[in-house]
Amino acid sequence: MDLRYYIIILLVTTVILADHVVVTMGESSAASEACLNDTLFYAYGLSTCPHCRSLHDFFDSEFKENYVFCYLDKNATCSENFNSLVSKISKMPGYDRVSRLLAYVPLTVVSRNNTEIVAIVVGAVTDRAFWLNLACREPDEKILFYSGTDLVAVLGEQPDTGGMPSELVIGITALSLPVVIIGGYYLYTHLFLKESTERKTPVKGTSRKKKLK
Repeated sequence: MDLRYYIIILLVTTVILADHVVVTMGESSAASEACLNDTLFYAYGLSTCPHCRSLHDFFDSEFKENYVFCYLDKNATCSENFNSLVSKISKMPGYDRVSRLLAYVPLTVVSRNNTEIVAIVVGAVTDRAFWLNLACREPDEKILFYSGTDLVAVLGEQPDTGGMPSELVIGITALSLPVVIIGGYYLYTHLFLKESTERKTPVKGTSRKKKLK
């Protein structure tokens, strides 16, 4: 078969694939933009914080209809809302891993339908794709917690028990305690007390007599 025929087939295939990629990317982009319809970026910051100003300008440029910037040092309601947020997440598993980060701003809460929190981000992230990805996340009982673009914790996620159900771990712990107690008692009575007797170690509540010169 002529080499030119293969080249033509290759070119046609490349064009078809390229069109498919462009269409797919276009559909994906449209879907991401649609996620913004019920997403709100609620950011907390300070008026004296340069990183807060940077994030404020980014949101104002990229997500003008989807953000609120709440300055803690200018609005008492902002402080009240922030304290309510901390109170809520402090009761969730994983809070101990993120508590120290709550001292930093800017801190942005990503919510869907203005009620369900899907993520919390600490830091001035100015990556549009990053925020769109969070905007398209379906709400559940867990909250993703980021430091910058790094995921540091999933609030509401139960600690890993190595694949064993928590009830089983508790049961094993309960069964092992009597074994430890009995073993400890055996060692105490058969080894330590015996050794104490042989060395004439004084029993608790008595005093050792001084040797006569």
